[in-house]
Amino acid sequence: SRDGEDTTLFFPLNTVPRCFKTKTNTNNLGEQYTQEDRILSFCSCPPDIMGSSSVLAVDIADSSPDSSVTEDVLHRLQKVGFDIYFASTKVEMTPTPTAHFDKEFDDFSVTYALHCLLSRGYKVSDRALPSFVSSLEAAARQDPIAAASALHQVADVWVDRDCFCDLAEALQAELDVARTVGQSDADDLPDHYVYARKVVVTPTQMLFLKPEPIVENRVVREYGVDNFMRVAFRDEDFNKLTAPNPNSIKCITSRVKEVLRGGIRIGRRHFEYLGSSNSQMREHGCWMYAATDRTTTSNIRAWMGDLSHERCVATYVSRLGQFFSSSRDAVTVSVKDRSVALINDIKTSKGGYTFSDGIGKISVPLAEKVAKALGASPVPSAFQIRYGGCKGVLAQDPTLGNTDLIQIRKSMKKFESEHQTLEINSMTTPGVLSLNRQAITLLSGLGVPDEEFFKLQERVLNQLAQMLLMDGAAVNALSFTRVGINFRGLHDSG
Repeated sequence: SRDGEDTTLFFPLNTVPRCFKTKTNTNNLGEQYTQEDRILSFCSCPPDIMGSSSVLAVDIADSSPDSSVTEDVLHRLQKVGFDIYFASTKVEMTPTPTAHFDKEFDDFSVTYALHCLLSRGYKVSDRALPSFVSSLEAAARQDPIAAASALHQVADVWVDRDCFCDLAEALQAELDVARTVGQSDADDLPDHYVYARKVVVTPTQMLFLKPEPIVENRVVREYGVDNFMRVAFRDEDFNKLTAPNPNSIKCITSRVKEVLRGGIRIGRRHFEYLGSSNSQMREHGCWMYAATDRTTTSNIRAWMGDLSHERCVATYVSRLGQFFSSSRDAVTVSVKDRSVALINDIKTSKGGYTFSDGIGKISVPLAEKVAKALGASPVPSAFQIRYGGCKGVLAQDPTLGNTDLIQIRKSMKKFESEHQTLEINSMTTPGVLSLNRQAITLLSGLGVPDEEFFKLQERVLNQLAQMLLMDGAAVNALSFTRVGINFRGLHDSG
C-alpha cells in the first residue's frame, strides 16, 4: 500500500513473531561478543498487542527520488520467497466493542467457547459486532450445547481458514449444523475417556482450545472433569519453551510464573494450579481446577494423601503426579479385608542392591478380575498400577493361592493415602519378536544351524512378495503394525 511517498508492507502472521534484541558485552578477558536477548515487545507494541495481532505492518519512509529504497526492500523480500501483492488500502480506526468480552452465560460451556473464539485475537474481537452477540445470546438461551459447538467450529474452521469471514453468518451456519446433528461428542467416547478443556499459554497470548478427548485419571474420575482444565506452556511457534541465555529465560518464564501464581479466570470461574503428571512436567504442562463451594485445590490434595513429610518441592510435585497419570479403575481392594499386604524388598545381604524395586505381586484370581474389568484377554502377566500412594508393577504369583490378594513392596509405597481403588496404567500384551544381529549371534553360539536363519529369511522375503500380489497377505502383515489403524476392518468393509 502506498500513500504519497510512504509505503506500507503488510505481513500476515502464522504465529506471533519472536523478538530479540542484540547487545554487545565484554567477557573477563576483555573480548567483545554479541548476545541476543529475548524481548516480548516490539517498538511501541506491548506483549498483549503482539499476541493479539495477526498482521505486521511496516511503514517505509522512502525519500529517494526514484523510490530505490522501497524497490530494494521488495526485491529482497521476493528473493527470500515472499509473494508481493500491490493494493490500495484504507485504514479506519473503529471503536473496539468490549461490552461482550466478559459476557457470562448460564451454561459455562458457552462462556468457555466464546473465550476460545475471542482468543484468536483482533481478527475476531474487532469484528464481533452487536448483531453477532445478539444471535449468540438467543442461541445460548435456546440450546447451549449447540451454541457452544457452533462457536468452536467458527473458531477452528472459519476464522483459522479465513480471517475476513462474516462472524454472524458463520455462527448461523454452524448453529444449523449443530441443531441438525443434535448430540454431544461425549456420547461417542469410550467409558474411560472424557473431554477436557485445554489452554495454550505463550509469552504473549493465551489460546483457549476446544475440549479434547483424554484418558481419565484418578482425580478427574473422582471429582468430574467440568471444573478441570489442562494448561500447556509453549513458545510463540507452539514448540517447547527454550532460551539461549539467562536473560531470555527470565523473560519467558515470567509469564509462566504469572499464570501459575495468579491462575486463569474465565467468567465466574477462577482456575488455580493443582498439579502435574510426570509426562506433563516433561512437556511443560499442568492441571488447573476451578474451586466450588465444597471443593478447593487444597481439599483435592488432602484427598490424595498425606505428603506433609515431603520437604523437596520436586519430590512433592512428583508424588502428586501419581494421581494425574492416565489410568483405568479396575477393582477395589482394601487393607482392612486383608486383600493388601506390605512385604519387604529382596536385597543383598548388605542392602547395597535391591532386586525387587517397584515390583509387587498379585494373585491369579484377582488378576483375572482385573482383566475382566478391563476387557483384556488373555489375562496379562503383569500390570503397571497406581494404588493409593503406591506405584509400580504387579506380577502374577500362583503361590498366593485362590484368594484376592496383592502384595506391595516397601519400595512401591511413596506416601500414605486412603484411596483404595486399584488403578491400571498399562499391562503386558503379546508382541512380535524380531531377530537382530545380537540374537542371531547368541543363537548361533548355542548351536542353532545357520540353515535355520536362511530359511527364516527366505520365508520373510516370500511374505513381502506376496504382499504385492495378494490382499490377504498385505492385510495380515499390516495388522501387526502399531499405527492405531484397523486394517482388517478396512479390508472387510471394501
